[in-house]
Amino acid sequence: MDDPLREHPLMSHLYLLQQAPFPIAPGVRRIELTDGPARPLGPGWWHVPDPARGPRPLRRTAHRAVLRLRRTLGGLWGTGPDLPETASDVLCQCDTRPGHTGIAAYGGVRLDGSDHYVHAMGSMPPAGVRDLARLQLISGVCLFSSQAARLVVGGCCKVSIARLRREPLTERATGLDLLPHLTLYEQDSSLRLACAAASVAARVPPEVEVTQLFAVPRAATMLLLHRHAERGQVPPDVFAAWCEAVADRHDQVQALLRARWQAAWATTGTHRPITVEDVDELQQVEACLRTALDQGLVPSVQELADAARAQDALWRHLITLSPPATALDLAHLSYVATYLRHPGVTLAVENIQERKIYRHAALLRARLQKLTGDPVPVLTGLYPLGRAWIRTLTGDLQHNLFSVDPGQEVIDEGRRRVYLPDLAARLYPAAASDLVAHQ
Repeated sequence: MDDPLREHPLMSHLYLLQQAPFPIAPGVRRIELTDGPARPLGPGWWHVPDPARGPRPLRRTAHRAVLRLRRTLGGLWGTGPDLPETASDVLCQCDTRPGHTGIAAYGGVRLDGSDHYVHAMGSMPPAGVRDLARLQLISGVCLFSSQAARLVVGGCCKVSIARLRREPLTERATGLDLLPHLTLYEQDSSLRLACAAASVAARVPPEVEVTQLFAVPRAATMLLLHRHAERGQVPPDVFAAWCEAVADRHDQVQALLRARWQAAWATTGTHRPITVEDVDELQQVEACLRTALDQGLVPSVQELADAARAQDALWRHLITLSPPATALDLAHLSYVATYLRHPGVTLAVENIQERKIYRHAALLRARLQKLTGDPVPVLTGLYPLGRAWIRTLTGDLQHNLFSVDPGQEVIDEGRRRVYLPDLAARLYPAAASDLVAHQ
């Protein structure tokens, strides 16, 4: 394994995918993250090669990001305060919304040939992971993308299912419009999270029990349509078809993530024991939902919550502490259940958008311990930022490939077609073997 912690700037690169109005093909160009003074990459984004010499508003945040990443990795790897400095360059995202002043920072680190910019959250025990002797890593990938799964309404209009979390459905749904191929979000996330998780786990002291959990949301994704089905806006047959499509997609993405991790794990060259498991926190909820839909019915939130409560003691406690008012509340609680299920250290290796799960779990953690008196896990998180970004038509930079799906192909500066899953594979070669078999 190469040394992931270097005393000089890592310096990597990003790919910017430029949106274009139809019928112009979107473009792509490579952005080098070079040494020298800090420079803006686009609205709200800066590359800071040396936190000590960055713009004054960014210095403290960038410096803290490097130290936090150093402490987290040192605690996980058992090297304590003697851990060498991580790479000093940092990517900073300034919150550009009116009235907001927050800055998120991502420290650079190289792990087994793949470069990552990582946001660290949480804390480690004083003596690191050895204190608790158990570590569970959680990695998950959402299904589809905002543009890849849509409802057909009013005969011809199409509405993103993901956006129905917050937006009303104004017309009755008549069918589904689902893209059959895996999205760039699914491909890139599987590669990136597998690489990061495998490399982190490989360096954990051998006396620590390590489990890698793959938490691809299945029933939680099915429940996206529940509120609208309860209101009669999504017929039971359309809801049932959605559940079937989600089950198929889940199996495909879960297998992809596991295969990517296995390839990345082999690259680390480690022989330490590790347990690998797939997570499904809502099996009985899915059974309740699909049985009702087969009868042309939509179960109530209370019926779904009762099914979850019957699963085990943890679910009984969580529903007591945080009673779900909607099916989506139940879905969000399922993510928290995975974080809080086992004592020891829980490490999320997730997309940056999933920080909300960490916050929710941290909120319920102390209340759960007070309720039960049982040990609860120490929570921490490593969130590797993707390196294929989108420059939108308005000039903004968007790294969330779920929200802004660029499709499958772009045109590079030499007017050549670039297949985006291949581009993602080049960014994370350790996990990219047997790429074609899962497309």
